[in-house]
Amino acid sequence: MRTRSSSLTPAVALSSIWGLLLLAFVVAALYFGRSVFVPIALATLITFLLSRLVTRLERWIGRIAAVLVTVIAMFTIFAGASWVIGRQIIDLADKLPDYRRTLSPKSGH
Repeated sequence: MRTRSSSLTPAVALSSIWGLLLLAFVVAALYFGRSVFVPIALATLITFLLSRLVTRLERWIGRIAAVLVTVIAMFTIFAGASWVIGRQIIDLADKLPDYRRTLSPKSGH
């Protein structure tokens, strides 16, 4: 009967070690570079989300105008939502002492 020879040659072992080192380097680079990569990833995601709108507007008003209109619209929507949420937080902060007084006697029994 023939014995099976080991497929682990020095070249295969060295290749595996280099693969593991490369993987460790990539993971470390992504971990330490997350402060740079996360904003880039978010910008890319937003670009993909808004590209259809820009393409549709581009047919009527041109590319530069379509991009400007889309960016202004998105900033306006973001500012409006931020304003509404800010007003609700301010209103909650104003009513918080009343809520505390209402809950205080009930929690004591």
